[in-house]
Amino acid sequence: MINIPKFYTFNGITVYNYWNNDFDIVRKGNFCNEFLKQAKEENIQIKNKQKIIFDCCNEGIAPSDITLATDSLDANDIELELMVLFNVTVNEELPYKYVCFPGHFVAHCGFVNHVRNLDVKWNELHLSTYFISLMRRASVGRATLAKNILDNFKPEDFLLSCGSQSNKWITELPNLKEAISPYKLPILLDGIIDNYKVQHHHDDTNFFACLFNVAVETSSQTDDDSWREIFISEKSLKPFAYRQIPIWFAVPGTVQEVRDLGFDVFDDVIDHSYDTIVDPDKRMKKMISVLQTFISNNTLNDINTLRKSLWERINDNVNLLYKLNEQHPYTKQKYMLELIK
Repeated sequence: MINIPKFYTFNGITVYNYWNNDFDIVRKGNFCNEFLKQAKEENIQIKNKQKIIFDCCNEGIAPSDITLATDSLDANDIELELMVLFNVTVNEELPYKYVCFPGHFVAHCGFVNHVRNLDVKWNELHLSTYFISLMRRASVGRATLAKNILDNFKPEDFLLSCGSQSNKWITELPNLKEAISPYKLPILLDGIIDNYKVQHHHDDTNFFACLFNVAVETSSQTDDDSWREIFISEKSLKPFAYRQIPIWFAVPGTVQEVRDLGFDVFDDVIDHSYDTIVDPDKRMKKMISVLQTFISNNTLNDINTLRKSLWERINDNVNLLYKLNEQHPYTKQKYMLELIK
């Protein structure tokens, strides 16, 4: 978790970074005590009926998470005039004012500017692999996907990492070893990922020399302690920066959310109908099948020719990404002003 202040001020109103929390504490109903402790540490006064904005832009924080907070506050007789800025898309009536900012992650860790400054001749880059999938954090769902990739494709067809983050999940997460058996974790491409720069600032052109990028979102229907909501993180946006076509391993509806942001997801090239399949196992099998069908019908020469024919559309996605990144601070300010007007 990035070490950032938990409170800041916008137009005289206190803003609380809800993401900068220990979610184990929140989910056990102890939000209020933690919240007041954090406020005291940063010399922030919390008064009854005070206006406050919960900044929930990071990850898939949803109304259900806010309910955990408000229930804890209510139990301690603290009432706030709450306003919430979500990253997830919410379409329901809630007991507080809210605004959604689904494009927030375009500015995450400066990955867009990093790629923009790379000395890469993108239109001359030769594609040597069909697809790449980078899974830093291990989970049962991700291990299952990794196993399906290893089982169903030839080694030369893909680049894959899984469990490259050095943490307790590799050894302690229940059912993880069984999910990927007979293979073992970690599966590494560029070593152990132990800092944000290594995670987000890729410069290995081999990573870019793939037509597809299987984007494994943080949201999951099956993994414990994962966000369940549809939301777009940097994982969904990096493929556009890398001049690739994304294919999503996420909750149903994610592909449509990306379309709604204005990106071309190349429906005429790859079948994204898996996005509407509710059952997670069937959706993953459909996604794998779609990739298998494409690879069986296209040589590496074919995909290089295809990429040239798609180049204008690929660049349109890049330009949209740059535009959203440049507009990000103004867009967030606009949404914050909407909350407080």
